[in-house]
Amino acid sequence: MEIADMKKKIAQQLKLLIASDKADVSDKSEEKDRKRANEMKRMADMHNKQSEGCPYFKSNVLKRKFEECVAKAKRLEETLGRQKAVQSMRKGNMSKQDGEQLITWLDHEIEVMISTIDAKVLLDHLMEDRGMATVRLNETKALLMLNPDEVIELEEDLEMRNAQIIHLQQKTMKFNMTSKAKTIPDGFGTLQDAKMGWH
Repeated sequence: MEIADMKKKIAQQLKLLIASDKADVSDKSEEKDRKRANEMKRMADMHNKQSEGCPYFKSNVLKRKFEECVAKAKRLEETLGRQKAVQSMRKGNMSKQDGEQLITWLDHEIEVMISTIDAKVLLDHLMEDRGMATVRLNETKALLMLNPDEVIELEEDLEMRNAQIIHLQQKTMKFNMTSKAKTIPDGFGTLQDAKMGWH
């Protein structure tokens, strides 16, 4: 991929990243990460059980959001996992890397940013969904003819929303977009220098 094409590919993303990243955040501990992953697995099992036998859950649009959340979180986690493979390039002298290595690094950094943007957009949607679920739960509890089964279903659904939101927040907190957005242009400059050296 040519440098100009790569710049065009992420120009708009960089503007969004710099504008949306308002503060640096620290990484969560591995223990908390493992606990959150277990919680997501538990919620996934609950989702499968509910979708098989619960008419409310089958007809609820939040079912689709759950599946989307799982997919987005998995993609982001896999992308961040691959980051370790190319992280050494950034620690060393990038000017000594060959063109192919630099392109691999730049492609990966772009992929991480795009995956993080997707996850943050989904996170906003999940927060809206959680608000809807909370309203519905409160309305159901206020009914004179209270349906205990529906209340339980709504409470479990709200619990699942909270688990999804916390899980995605944890994943996106591990990524400093502003720092990444500043690093990539340096990579472009190094790649340009490397290309000049090929001739």
